[in-house]
Amino acid sequence: MPDPGSAVGRLAGALRRSRAARRLTQAQAAAVLSTSESTVQRAEAGVSTPKKYVVEGYVAKLGLDPEEAEHLLTEATRPPGRQRRVLTQAPHPGLVSTREELGRALARVWEEDNCPSPRGMQDRADKAAARTAGQQQVSTQYAFLSKSAAYRIAHRRQLPSRVEQLRSYLHACRVKENGYEVWVAAYHRVKVKEKEEAKARTEARAEERRRWRGEAGRRRAIEIMLKARLIPAESFSGSATAPWTARCRDCGLVGRFRLASVRQGHGCRECASPPQSAGRDGDSAVPAGTPPEADQALARARVPAVPGSGAEALWAGHCATCGSAGGSEYGNSRSVDSAQGSCRMCGRSRETGTEADSGVRSVV
Repeated sequence: MPDPGSAVGRLAGALRRSRAARRLTQAQAAAVLSTSESTVQRAEAGVSTPKKYVVEGYVAKLGLDPEEAEHLLTEATRPPGRQRRVLTQAPHPGLVSTREELGRALARVWEEDNCPSPRGMQDRADKAAARTAGQQQVSTQYAFLSKSAAYRIAHRRQLPSRVEQLRSYLHACRVKENGYEVWVAAYHRVKVKEKEEAKARTEARAEERRRWRGEAGRRRAIEIMLKARLIPAESFSGSATAPWTARCRDCGLVGRFRLASVRQGHGCRECASPPQSAGRDGDSAVPAGTPPEADQALARARVPAVPGSGAEALWAGHCATCGSAGGSEYGNSRSVDSAQGSCRMCGRSRETGTEADSGVRSVV
């Protein structure tokens, strides 16, 4: 006995209904279709899948819905033993609140429609757009849905660009029109949330920039770098994300560091043991083991004479040895490029380690 609930049985039922709507007998339908009565009987029996040309005849001459016929024929011709793919886990459209959830929900309706091809989706959307081209109601407007857009939306690589394209995609996936409203509401929720998040990120970046402005911000930035055992080689730009040239106190490496990364504990890459995180609050405590001269130098911190001019500009400061004030080139006095250089007044040379750190660091 044929199973009316199977794919072949559902297709046979659709064929019988289309013939009954025209009030034709099977013999009369066979004459209209230019085929034999036995062919019509087999097609409507639901025992085996009818030929494609027979189904197309019902569509062309007996009024069978073409999209329904295509869907049922695809289901009926599925190879035996082929496993249906696992559907994407997605919330109901009424519960969607994020971009990721909306993407999964749109992928789910595509899978529930047996994964139609991008070309087929474009054709369906084009027919819907042509049918409603003369209508003025916003709720019935459709937009062009290209094959590439249909593919990217179905595979969660993008969202519809606007509400009209969303309707076209839903129509291409055979979602009933009376269910569009909940999808449109979900789409608007996601877009509003994205705008709010973008605004919050912009405000957070602005607040971060304000935090590092002025003398207090520069001093706080210098304290964080020194705590991470990094000695700045140029003036602070005022941005926690801009690269900042500094020298590692332990290995002498000169590199470019971002203050934001240093605050998270990412210091010199060459040192075996990474520095401890300076903390999000910019803790200004000098780490254990730092020479007492370092704390004194920080207390006498000065702004470079030429802000942002680099390691070769004159930096105003005090010598930690003799206390004399003046300017010196950071690249020479701090041994950035060589192991030479010292205060012009005392003439002492500091080459490495703690002695170099207690030199002209006051210019930082």
